[in-house]
Amino acid sequence: MKKNDSSTRNRKATNGLKRCIKLLEKGKALEASVIASKVVKLNPHLAIGHLVRGRAYLEGNRFDDAIKSTKRAIAISETGEAYATLARAYDCLGKVRDTFDCHTKAMELDPKSPSIKNAAANFMLNNGMLNDAERLFRHTASLGDSNGLNGILLLLDRRGEYEEAIDIIRENQQIIDGSDGLRKIHAKILLAMDKALESLAILNKLDSDNMTPNNAVDYFHLLGDVHHELESFDAAFRSYTKANNLRNINYDSSQFEREISLLVKKFPFRETFEDIPRSNNLCKRPIFVLGMPRTGTSLLEQVLAMHSEVYGAGELDDINELSLNYDNNDSESLNIAASIYESKLSSIDSDSRYVTDKMPHNILNAGFIAQLFSNAKLIYCTRDPNDVMISCFRRNFHGSHSYATNLDSIKHYMSQIDHLMSHWKQVLPLPIFELNYEDFIADPKPWLQSVLTFLGLDWEESLLDFHKSDRQINTASYSQVRKPLYNSSINNSYGYRQYF
Repeated sequence: MKKNDSSTRNRKATNGLKRCIKLLEKGKALEASVIASKVVKLNPHLAIGHLVRGRAYLEGNRFDDAIKSTKRAIAISETGEAYATLARAYDCLGKVRDTFDCHTKAMELDPKSPSIKNAAANFMLNNGMLNDAERLFRHTASLGDSNGLNGILLLLDRRGEYEEAIDIIRENQQIIDGSDGLRKIHAKILLAMDKALESLAILNKLDSDNMTPNNAVDYFHLLGDVHHELESFDAAFRSYTKANNLRNINYDSSQFEREISLLVKKFPFRETFEDIPRSNNLCKRPIFVLGMPRTGTSLLEQVLAMHSEVYGAGELDDINELSLNYDNNDSESLNIAASIYESKLSSIDSDSRYVTDKMPHNILNAGFIAQLFSNAKLIYCTRDPNDVMISCFRRNFHGSHSYATNLDSIKHYMSQIDHLMSHWKQVLPLPIFELNYEDFIADPKPWLQSVLTFLGLDWEESLLDFHKSDRQINTASYSQVRKPLYNSSINNSYGYRQYF
C-alpha cells in the first residue's frame, strides 16, 4: 500500500513537472509556480521540483523566492543547470559577485553545455568582461549554436563595431531569418547605425504574441526606441508601456519612504559625524559619482576616465554589500570595511590617483561612505526631472530599479532621492560637487575645469575626446558615450508631456 502511494505521488509529481515546463514555455509563471509548489509537497526530495519552482519564481520576478527554491534544489543535487538558474536570480538583484560565482560553478559542473556557457557569456558581456565573453560565444557559435551567434552580435554592438556585425549577419542570413531573437538583434544594430526605418521593417515582421515575457519585454523596448527615433512618440509610449507592464515589478512607495526616513533620522546633523563611529582610513582615491540613472553619470565618468590620473571603475556593488555585512556602529568593523573597499580599488587599478565608482544606489549609502572615508569626494549629477523620468521609463532596467516601470512610481522615487540628497548636502562632512547635465552639454570645458579644480587635477585636452576611448561601458548609456557631445537628449521628454 505504501509502495503504491509512493508510486502515485511520484507519477503526480512527474506529470506536474511536465505541466510546469509547458506553462513556463507559454510565459505563465504564476500558474507554473502554483503547480510546482504542489510538486514539491508531493516529493520534497525531488531536486528538479525545487528547480522548476525556482524558475517559475524567477520568471514571475519573485527573485528572493527563486533563490531560496533553487538553493534547495542544489542542496539535494548540485547541477550546472541549477547554478545557472541561481546566477540569473542573483543577476536580477544586481549581485554581481554571487552571479559570477554561480556561473563559474555551473560551467565547472557542466562544461559541455552551450546554454550554460552562453548564459555566463551574456553576464560577462554586461559586466565588461568582453574578452571572456567573446571566447565563450565564439566557441558555442562554432558548434552551430544560434545563441552563440546572437552573443557575438551583441558583443559587437556593445563595442560599436557595427560594420563587422552586419558582415556576420549577411554571412549567416539564413540562420538570422529563422530566429526572432537574431532578427531582433539585427534590428537593434540597424537602429544604432541610424537606420530606424529598416529596423522597424524587421520588428514589424516579428510575432510578439508568441514570445516569452522576457523576450517580449526586450522586443517592446526596442520597438519603442525605434518609434522614438522616428518621433512617433505615441507609438513609442505604447510600446514602452507594454514592455513595463510585462515586467510585472511592484514598487513599494511606502517602504521606500520608510527607508529614506530612517536614513535621515540616523544622520540628522553634521555634528552627528563627530559623535558616531568612523574609520581611521585616510585613503583619498575614491570618487563617488552619484545621481539618478540617466543624469549623465556614465558620461561624466567616461570623460574623467580619459584623465591620466583617473580610472573609471563603473558601477561597483561593494559599498552596498559592505553596508549590509559590517556594523556601522563599530569603529573596528568600519576600519575593516574601508580596508576591503580600498583593496578592491587597488585590485582594479593600483596606479591612478583616483578611482571613480558611479553606482547610483550609493546615494542611499552616502552616510556610510562618510563613515568609511573622511577624504572621499562626491560628485552629484542632476538633469531636467522630466527628461530623467521619461528616460528611466524607456530603459529596460533590472529588478533593482522597480520604480522605473511606471511614471508615477518614477516621480515618487525621484522626489525621495531629491529629499535625501538635499539632506546629505546639509549634513555630510564630505565635499560635494553638483554638475547639471544641461549646463555641462551646453558648455563642457569650463564645467570640466571646475570639476578638475574640485579634484585637484590639471586640465588635459584628451578629456574632450572621451568618445574615442576603447574603455568598456556596462550601463544603458554605452552607445551614447561613444559619440561626441550632442544636445539632442536635452528636452527629450517633450513628445511625452501629455502622459505626465
